[in-house]
Amino acid sequence: MCETCGEMRELKAPRSTGQEGFTLVELLIVIAMFSILVAVGFRGFKQFNESTIVDQAARALTSDVTLARSFAIRRGENVALVADEGGRSYVIRDGSGTILASTDMSSTSDTPLTLLDVKATGDSITFNSRGMLTSGGTVEIDLGRTGLTKKVDVSALGRTRVALVP
Repeated sequence: MCETCGEMRELKAPRSTGQEGFTLVELLIVIAMFSILVAVGFRGFKQFNESTIVDQAARALTSDVTLARSFAIRRGENVALVADEGGRSYVIRDGSGTILASTDMSSTSDTPLTLLDVKATGDSITFNSRGMLTSGGTVEIDLGRTGLTKKVDVSALGRTRVALVP
């Protein structure tokens, strides 16, 4: 009913013109925005993944340094953690050269690194029967992967500390 004239009118539904849905321009804009979000998210995920791998390697190394120290105390002899920097791996050896444990951080391992650098004579750290470093002082071990480097400091008493290298 029309309010001004009082007549009854029939309401009709609007006609469909056959143009329902989205236009090509709208779809292209949505696809472009989605592509940008995926690209940004992928970069962030990749950096997170790289960081996680280096963190895992640092935890494994600090655990193995502690293991080498405990072997030295338990066996009452010198025990060394010897690095193969080129192969990005290391072994724990007793005084007679017997391998007690080994860890691989090359490209075929769960924690692939591009850098393993033990900054000590002979690329090794040795604990005596009392669990102290035979070289004295602090030994620095750098681990890294594509621009992200962490440093593991081993004190003369065998304590480890992990730090991010700027």
